[in-house]
Amino acid sequence: YSAAAALPFVCDAVSFVASGVLLAYAVPASGGPARGRSLASDVLAGLRWLAADRLMRVLATVTGCLAYCQAMVFGVLALYVTAQLHLNAAGYGLFVAVAGSGHVIGAASAGRLHRRIGGGWCILGAGGVAMAGYLVMAATSSALVAVSALTAETAAVIVGNVAIRSLRQTTAGD
Repeated sequence: YSAAAALPFVCDAVSFVASGVLLAYAVPASGGPARGRSLASDVLAGLRWLAADRLMRVLATVTGCLAYCQAMVFGVLALYVTAQLHLNAAGYGLFVAVAGSGHVIGAASAGRLHRRIGGGWCILGAGGVAMAGYLVMAATSSALVAVSALTAETAAVIVGNVAIRSLRQTTAGD
């Protein structure tokens, strides 16, 4: 039993190693680290740059808020699904798998939404849909309604993250 319980973690670790190997071949070699600079000086330079750029501070704050709210929900999700929705362990797994499809939906639709309504509206919409999803989850004891709300929330977070990163890439210098 203990080997079976560890299997998902081992598979995840192997996937990270495989990803690292693939990235080592996919990413072109750089000139290496700059000479005469320390990690601390680079961190301070990055913090000074962030402090000087209002848009980047706003984007960092929005990203942090979205991540914090999502972490709060996922931190108690197992308790919510088992106690409020009365699902067993298999039901919890299915719930998470279905809700995870929102990531794929969000990734597939992010580009079109961004082109159609713009990055700012994508970011605002992501926050609004995520908030609505959380409120629906809080108000329901239906697994179908809850998983639909969480699927919409995960899709919205992906759309918002794509818009935030796109904006950061187009406005940030080297």
